[in-house]
Amino acid sequence: MRIKLSSQRTMASPLAVPEDTRDARTYRVNLVVDGPERYIKICRGNRERMTQEALNLGKFLGLRVLDCSRHEKRWIL
Repeated sequence: MRIKLSSQRTMASPLAVPEDTRDARTYRVNLVVDGPERYIKICRGNRERMTQEALNLGKFLGLRVLDCSRHEKRWIL
């Protein structure tokens, strides 16, 4: 199991999005598991907040955190 942080174009979300501009991005935190539902969406928001949420969740659950939001994917925990 791992936690995946990735980015996508802004879309409707129950959480506040960073900006309402054409280039605005929202970042999401997914829990990646083995099974039919491979990605379980946890939360979505701005980059700083989602990075902190992913790190906190990773530490709490004892899981690795993979940052897929940049061109080069990297483990941040």
